[in-house]
Amino acid sequence: MGDIEIRCVRAGLLQTNCYIVYDKELKQALITDPGGDADYIAECISKTEVIPCAILLTHGHSDHFQALRELKDLYHVPVYVHRDDAYRLKYSGGFVEASYDMEPDDVLVNDGDKLCLGGINIEVIHTPGHTEGGVCYYLKDNGVLLSGDTLFRHSWGRTDFEGGDERALFRSIREKLLPLPKETLVLPGHEDATTIEEERKVHGYC
Repeated sequence: MGDIEIRCVRAGLLQTNCYIVYDKELKQALITDPGGDADYIAECISKTEVIPCAILLTHGHSDHFQALRELKDLYHVPVYVHRDDAYRLKYSGGFVEASYDMEPDDVLVNDGDKLCLGGINIEVIHTPGHTEGGVCYYLKDNGVLLSGDTLFRHSWGRTDFEGGDERALFRSIREKLLPLPKETLVLPGHEDATTIEEERKVHGYC
């Protein structure tokens, strides 16, 4: 397992954190949550001189996949999304106008799935609460958690939208995320990064 680089591109109307993650040697990139500004994301990828190999969605809110259709057409790579949120991609509306129809090469993930994409090992952690099919992508070898809208710095995802469940969200955070190593870097779907150690203090986790 080589070293990785992570570039954060704040994209779209709601400034969603789109992360470009790649192994320094292989230069194959994962695109996570392309929330808009497809041309800008593509420009950043080009400047980084990497080749996309997959698009990962943490959940199916449109502010996290507005640029998906354009990037799929550009790079022809599989899209990964939890099976419980795949239906959300089909309709326009919500936070921003966006829609996407799943294609044969796309992948429906489940809790505990182990992926190896672009030379990077990834564990899928199903964290329902913000949406039914919300997931976090855990890069254990690299000490990184891509937390989407499940866990933010000193905060957590909203649960007042369709499919939201406050109890489920707090259970997901306390039972699945806070037990991760304290030094784990948490890269959320909006705003700034944090660590598991920092979030344990906020949640009173012992």
